[in-house]
Amino acid sequence: MKYILLLIIYLLISNFATYSKETYTAIKDDINIRLDSTPFSEVIGKLKKDDIVEAIEEKYDWYKIKLPKDFNCYVKSEFVKKIDKNKAEVIASVLNLRSSPSMESFIIGKVKKGNILHIIEEGEGWIKVKGYPYARGWIHKQFLKKIEEKEFVESGRIVQVSQPVCNTNYLFKSKQTYPIVISLLKCAKFLDRNVKIVAKKRSGACSYLVLQKLQFLPKK
Repeated sequence: MKYILLLIIYLLISNFATYSKETYTAIKDDINIRLDSTPFSEVIGKLKKDDIVEAIEEKYDWYKIKLPKDFNCYVKSEFVKKIDKNKAEVIASVLNLRSSPSMESFIIGKVKKGNILHIIEEGEGWIKVKGYPYARGWIHKQFLKKIEEKEFVESGRIVQVSQPVCNTNYLFKSKQTYPIVISLLKCAKFLDRNVKIVAKKRSGACSYLVLQKLQFLPKK
């Protein structure tokens, strides 16, 4: 009996052990993102086929993900301070991100004092903001495919070059956006060039390139 109890405890702990963050892609359209790790939980959004998400926690057959960059949420305007037209700084110790502009709506994330939020639009008492990288949701494993390192080898076009900050450097391919780093502003001569990526380093949802590993393709 003692050994059975120990085994049960071990299995419970293993299910909630520290999860190594991995990147996944959605295998179909209209995948439900749920508030909790159960098929009966409320749907708070959808994934489209080929959307890329970062899983930050695993519970049984579910992954907790950072909601995609196009996912928006709401905060009470009294708890933020606008620092320019499109940005606001959190002034509360902890501020809830909600699924709609109502105190009865679902809490889908939290931000801390000093965090910067990107404003989408302002309303009466509420501000609509981008949820990434603070908003969270759950997706069943069957709808996600792990992206292996070798799958990051692809072609695209450099459309922006700036200082190496993941959220402001992009390589466009089809309708997807892949964050990249081109190291320095002096590399602006590579703007609008078609490239083939032969190697990448990944940190969370960001894929980092180094200039020496870019292969230029013929201009079209």
